[in-house]
Amino acid sequence: MLTYPLNGHTFDYNKRVQTKFIQQIMQFLYVDISDYPVTNEGIYQACYDEVVAEATDTGDLPMYGQQMLNQSAQWKYEDFLKDIKLMVG
Repeated sequence: MLTYPLNGHTFDYNKRVQTKFIQQIMQFLYVDISDYPVTNEGIYQACYDEVVAEATDTGDLPMYGQQMLNQSAQWKYEDFLKDIKLMVG
């Protein structure tokens, strides 16, 4: 069984369980977060890709600058980690 650390906590890497766990925490409507590594960088990349995909889908991407995309991804990332910490203690 593979395990990965995430901010001091270790999660079993089982794609089905991981996907269900993450879907309970936060909706990723455009990307499958289980396709990303369970690292801080991987989770941030998933958040960034989600922000870009949502902005593209809604037609808002032309109004976003790179700084706004990065800031939105950072907020999503921070909210995601906060929700994980609440769930695992």
